[in-house]
Order: sequence, then structure tokens, then C-alpha cells
Amino acid sequence: MAALQALDLADAVLDGELIAGSGRQEDFGLLQATLSGEKNATLTYVLFDVLQVDGVDVSRSPQYQRKLLLAEILKHPPGHLAYSTHVIGNGEHALAMAVERGLEGIISKRADAPYHSGRGDTWRKIKQRDSDEFAVVGYTLPKGNREGLGALLLASPDADHGWRYAGRVGTGMSHDQLVALVAQLSKSTRAKPTVQVDVDDPELCRAHWVRPTWVAEVFHHGLGNQGLLRQPVFKTIHRDRTATDLQAKGATASTLETAVPPTRRRRKTSAPPVELTNPERVVFTGTRFTKADVFRYYRTMAPWLLPEIKGRPLSVVRCPQGAERPCFFQKHHTSGMEHVHAVTLKEDGGTRADYLVVGNEAGLLELVQFNALEFHPWGALASAPDQADSMVFDLDPGPDVPWQRVVEAARQVRDRLRGLELVSYVRTSGGKGLHVFVPLKPACEWSRVKAFAHAFAESMVAMDPLAFVATATKKFRRGHIFIDYLRNGRGATSVASFSLRAREGAPVAMPLKWEELGRVKGGGAYDLTSAPRRMARMSTHPWGEYRQVRQGLAEVLQRFSKARG
Repeated sequence: MAALQALDLADAVLDGELIAGSGRQEDFGLLQATLSGEKNATLTYVLFDVLQVDGVDVSRSPQYQRKLLLAEILKHPPGHLAYSTHVIGNGEHALAMAVERGLEGIISKRADAPYHSGRGDTWRKIKQRDSDEFAVVGYTLPKGNREGLGALLLASPDADHGWRYAGRVGTGMSHDQLVALVAQLSKSTRAKPTVQVDVDDPELCRAHWVRPTWVAEVFHHGLGNQGLLRQPVFKTIHRDRTATDLQAKGATASTLETAVPPTRRRRKTSAPPVELTNPERVVFTGTRFTKADVFRYYRTMAPWLLPEIKGRPLSVVRCPQGAERPCFFQKHHTSGMEHVHAVTLKEDGGTRADYLVVGNEAGLLELVQFNALEFHPWGALASAPDQADSMVFDLDPGPDVPWQRVVEAARQVRDRLRGLELVSYVRTSGGKGLHVFVPLKPACEWSRVKAFAHAFAESMVAMDPLAFVATATKKFRRGHIFIDYLRNGRGATSVASFSLRAREGAPVAMPLKWEELGRVKGGGAYDLTSAPRRMARMSTHPWGEYRQVRQGLAEVLQRFSKARG
């Protein structure tokens, strides 16, 4: 709405379409997920017609004149608005270009026609349908007056599990085909899936499953929500091929490489380097740091940052319009990412979702290209998401607490942990406070880690109630330091060492040696320029080989219980 208001028109009636990403077929699921609140992608309103402007009805004017007027209105469009360009004539070439770009198709309109809503002879929608082959792995029962089967269940080859559920197709089959298919498939059905299934669909609980043997070809419009086929239409059963042939050929690998495997990446033998767009865009207004500066920072700091986040479920803070404009957290994988992995995890509500996972420098830089400024990893690996291998205590001071008290508080936490025979490390948060980091090896169940962190925070409050509080309620935090233990639960995150923060001045979360802490002037002491200079002078991590420290919670919990008693 703000973007439309920025056009500075008294009133207008415009026609357009909302898109996510680049508006490609594979982005349709991202649009649906964003509109439903499951994801938070940047949306663009693509305008292709104008019906009224400043009280003047232009809907009866020829279409080409309305487009000229619209082009003038959008001569300098604000963010989130775009002008839908067009070509005159040569529709076949236009369709081919659209398909090459991954778009669903084109709209062909009569240039001399007035505006006409709904279907008619003045405009036509021409779609390009993909056609791919899948293994038939089951069917659902029919509903209502339908006979035979409801839909065929399909699967595509998967390197990790052999086969992965790709969706179902129920249209395009004649009555005779429905009856014949169920007669043959019902001879060898089973109740449990014969392929990997990563979606929550109650209908599949009542499905009849078969071993992957037949090959079906279907038309479709790419992938929709949850990575399943969108608008599939049955074409044929290939009796001359088997699922084994399809698996060997890998016929659908390039089409379905975003279809939600537990850990997945684009199957490319030589991925091109990450391309940076809009390098001149100012990200930090006060310092005039640009997107290119941010990209250069993360490329330089990748050897230090990657070990902090590699192989972990990850949340990022994305700021498409700069750090001073609205930013948002993103934890789910986004269509269009070529180098970023994903892991399918079960969430608290029981649903399964794709979480971001970075495996290399290309994945890190691709997230920067997607305007990520901050990186917040889980305290667990994607391969063992239920086992925490670290704890973090975030010391967040009230607005009237001097920095020196924060430093002393961190030392108190260190000493208290040391009394429990736990080694800890400190870093600036890139904000107002400090983080005290505790590695855990062997890893520990989240429930035990969270219980310990909570009890430890409460013990700090009991020891020095004038310094600490363990509640996030702001009215109790004046003059105190909030010891935030809530980051120590499954799915919670904490900013990574060496990550930028989306705050004025481009500060960095910087790990420190304990002996350095007294010389640091604040939580934002290091920034985009000083952090690389600091690390260029260091041959090892400020925390040394902290990941090799062996300390678990089993014996500590016993000692802690005795100490509290």
C-alpha cells in the first residue's frame, strides 16, 4: 500500500499481479507460503493495466494507449512495484522467451481493445506445460460418484532414499483408465509408503501404496507449496519403461531438485559463482556501506564464519531495503537458491518444514545476495537437531546500565560456570551486551540443556539480585542485566561469531579472549571495517580450539543440584 501511495496519484484503479521472487513457476509456492504466513519473502506488485487515474475513466481507451499511460505513471517506480513490459507481434518467440526464463506463460491481448475483465476474445492466457516422467507408487480411493481410483501417487528418484514422494495426479484420466489402473494396482498394495514422504497430508494415511514399477508421464506447472507438483495432469503410462529405467536415467532430477529431501542441494557438477546484483545499493545509511561492501566482508570473513554456521539449521535476517528499513527473519528455504542446502525438520506443531543450511562459501554468499545481513545458527547440527552441542547466555543490559557492569556480569557468569567445571567463552553481541558461550561435547538433549540454562540463570539472580534478572519483562529490567537463557531450546538461535548486525554502523558479533574483555569499549566495538583488520592479525580463533573441549552436562547437573541444595 505504501508503494502505491508513493505514486502520488489522487486516485487510480490499476490491474496487476502479486509475485514472489522472480515470478517464475517455482516461485508460486513461495508466494502461497508468504501469503499464508508460513514464509516471509519480498513481494512485488507487477502492474499491466490502468482503468482510471485522477478521476478519469480510461477503461474504454485502446489497450496500447492504456499501457503508454501506465508506463508514464511507472517511469520511476518505487520499491515493490514493477511495470509489465510487452512486445508487439511474434507471440511464439515471446512464449519461448518466457518459458526459457521459467515463467508460466504469456498473456496475449488485442492492442486496439478496451479493458475487459474476465475471459473473452480480447485476451488469451497461453501456458507452457512441462511434461515429466515419475514412478507410480500408489493411489487414493475415489470420492463421490467417481469410480476406479481418486489419484495416482507419484515419486521421483532421490539419491538418499531411492525414491521421494512428488505429489498426486487425479485429472486427465478417462473412466476406463481409472477402472483399469485400479484393477492392476490393487493386486499388490500395502498400507505403508514405499517411498520417502516428507509432507503432512492426511489423505496419504488412507492411501494404498505399491512398489515403484510403472512409469507415468504427466503435464505440470512446476512445483508448488511443500515442493509438490503444481496442477499435474495425467498424460500416459509408459508400458515400455520401468521405474528402474527411470531411476537409472535420472529423468526428473533437474526438474525436481527442490522437492524437499531431508538434506538437499542443487544437483550441479560445476555451479557458477554467486552473482551479485545491485552492488551499489546503500545498506548502512550512516556509513554508506553498500551491498558490495557487505558481500566483500563476508567473502573475506568466510574462513572464520563458516565453521560457526556450517551444517547447522540457520535463521538469517534479510534487509532488502537496507538495515534502517524493515528487515525480517527467515529460517525456511526459498525457491531460487542454487547453493544453499535445506534440511527438513519437524516443528513444534508437528508440521515439517525446510530449514536453511549453509555448506560452503557459495551458500554463504548466496544468502548475502538474497540480502541477508545476520546469521543465527542453532546450537545443534542439522544431522542431529535434537542434540545441543552448545549453550549461550545473552547478557542484555537495561538502558541505564553502564558497560563496565556488563563486563563484570560476564566475568561473574564465567566464574560461576568454572565452579561447575564448565569452560566458557565471551563475545560481543554487536549490540549492547555480551554473550557467554559454553561448548558441549558430548551433545545433550535440548530438554536437559534448557532446564539447566534456566536453573543457572535463576541461580545468578539469587546470587546477585541487584545485578541480574531472568525475566524478559522490560519493566523489571531497568538497572539490571537480563540473563537470557531462552536461546537454549530446540529451534532457538543466537547470532554467530563474526556475523554483521543490522544496526547503525554495521557492528559485528566478535569473539574475544577473556583477557581482552577489559579493553573493549562496548558491544558494538567491532564493525565491518575493523573486524577483518583484527582477524587478519590473528592466526587462530580468539577462542582457540574451543570445539575440541570435552565437557558434558551429565556430571555437571549432579554438581549443580548439590551446589543449589
